[in-house]
Amino acid sequence: MSDYEFLDEMDRVAVQLEAESGHSLAQVQQDDDWSAIATWDVIREAVGEDVTIGSHTADHIRLGHVSEGVARDQLIRSKQDIEENTHEPCWCVCYPNGSYAEAPLRLARECAYACGLTTEEGLNSVGDDIMRLKRLNLPIDVTSSELLTAVSGLSKCVSQVKRKMKELLAIVGRAPGRQDLCMSGSLTREPEPFLPSVLAE
Repeated sequence: MSDYEFLDEMDRVAVQLEAESGHSLAQVQQDDDWSAIATWDVIREAVGEDVTIGSHTADHIRLGHVSEGVARDQLIRSKQDIEENTHEPCWCVCYPNGSYAEAPLRLARECAYACGLTTEEGLNSVGDDIMRLKRLNLPIDVTSSELLTAVSGLSKCVSQVKRKMKELLAIVGRAPGRQDLCMSGSLTREPEPFLPSVLAE
């Protein structure tokens, strides 16, 4: 099923649900902040020094699964809508469902997007492709210390050090008389000599 067919099916289901419930989705969104769709007025109020609005395509189309013509149309229309309604430049695109390929990356550049966000988790480094930026998933209640640890790379560094320590302790734990240091508990095979046999003699 293509994305357009999926959108048509969602429209059909929405009409059916509205008929069966006696409520329109617009009413539900008006009464429920979690399902509400931001209006241009709300978005304009949010835009400022610390907030910019980026594109997610006009119809949430997976750019890696459509023709170049459709992808270009989605990128251009979304960018134009945002810029016309916020009176601010839209320079970033986030690929719906993380779906992208070489052609959409090129088209995003051609449509004057300065960068693109993927759904790949991780940190970005100097020299990385600016149209394939990774991201960090942080909980809404993250503390400033946790945020700093994540974005500085310290968290990743600590994880790597812990993994190396476990590997080293496992090696040391296999040495004769050092079973107490084996991270995985009792030995499941005959211990290997800790020192090369030449030094042990």
